[in-house]
Amino acid sequence: MLPITKARANQLPRTPKQSRAIISKDKIISAAKVILSSENPHSLSMREISRVSGVGLGTIYDYFGSKEDLLATLLDQRLKLRLSIFDDAMKNVLRQSHINEFIELYLKTMREAEFWSKYDLALNRCTSESERLKALYSEYHKQTARQYVRAFKTAGSNWANQELEAAAWYLITISTQFAFPQQPRSLNKVAYDLLKDTHTLVLKKVLNKPESKW
Repeated sequence: MLPITKARANQLPRTPKQSRAIISKDKIISAAKVILSSENPHSLSMREISRVSGVGLGTIYDYFGSKEDLLATLLDQRLKLRLSIFDDAMKNVLRQSHINEFIELYLKTMREAEFWSKYDLALNRCTSESERLKALYSEYHKQTARQYVRAFKTAGSNWANQELEAAAWYLITISTQFAFPQQPRSLNKVAYDLLKDTHTLVLKKVLNKPESKW
């Protein structure tokens, strides 16, 4: 690893230590989320973030060397939250073999955290435009697949690992395609119920459980 010279250190993104600096970084992140959730998410730029957040352009670049760096932070936060929600649902429910309750808790918490929103759609579009972000997204999907496989096994599935992985990737793909951006409440419910029913059917198949035991 190359030594970090003083000149090189000055080029690295600043890590906020004081409360004012932390507030500035939070404002930058919040402004980016507002823009991505707006009617014109394509307007996301460092200059627009500066305008919305009220944080100077130079300060923004102190924390994020590029728009891609900022998007990587947003994506990392979102994906970590998704993994955390899955783990919490698994710990609270799945070990008691209440699989239907696990599905309900996991998807309900995901929805409460506003997954499948306009923000997520815009963030996913940005991800598709960057190889670095694609790699980050892919790595988290692999972690999610491992979580599903672990959940299947904990619940008592006797399928082979390769078969469980196929089921996991199917659910991940389905979940990624769903979105409820500003649709009428009735349509949101239809989409959400379809997503829940898909999880239920797949898990029922993986666990070889008849309907009466759910």
